[in-house]
Amino acid sequence: MYRFAPLILFIVTLILSACGSPAPASTVPTTESGPVEAVVTTVGIMSTLEPTTASTSIPTVAPTLEPTTEASVLQAYKTLVLLKGTVVMIEDALEQPAPQGAEGLGQALGQTIATGAFIKVIGEALDEPPSSSVFAEAWEQGRAAHSELSALYKKRLDKEIDSEAFATQLTPISAKIDTAIDTAEIAMSAAYGFDIGEMHQRREQALQQMRDSLQASPTPKP
Repeated sequence: MYRFAPLILFIVTLILSACGSPAPASTVPTTESGPVEAVVTTVGIMSTLEPTTASTSIPTVAPTLEPTTEASVLQAYKTLVLLKGTVVMIEDALEQPAPQGAEGLGQALGQTIATGAFIKVIGEALDEPPSSSVFAEAWEQGRAAHSELSALYKKRLDKEIDSEAFATQLTPISAKIDTAIDTAEIAMSAAYGFDIGEMHQRREQALQQMRDSLQASPTPKP
């Protein structure tokens, strides 16, 4: 269970960043492998994206768009990518064998707490208005998918469905999250000049590295 404690601490960091207040560097945990590294890697890769025209304040292409900053736009985008990251965490856990013994049960409890906390944090971020109105459609899609994910995860925790049914019902929710991210990328490209191909590539790279990090540190099956 204790190896998930740093992830919960990192979730607190995400809350602070989602609210617009950067967390002190000392609050970001480090680990050699596992869920924390996976999430940190995802955030780091997405942070390197830039609009095709470099600027400290992203230019708007229509008078109806409110001025915003590159950092705030990327923060909104990362929220949606991290929503997909939550699915990656769950999918990885589903591939693991059932926990055995006291240690396995302890790890399963830790994984459950960490995943539940992560779902909660992403939901709180999505409850806030997006940093730019260009995210309006993607944000609503993300909120709807998150609501379904949260409800499905609760059903599994309450043992209303088994792992097989859980995995089956997770698939269309994951696809809806992909759609929300696709919508965000199209909007970012049209409004701010981000390259869709690069965004998609960075997104897939980040999520794959997250999968690789999680597989290097197996978690018990939910």
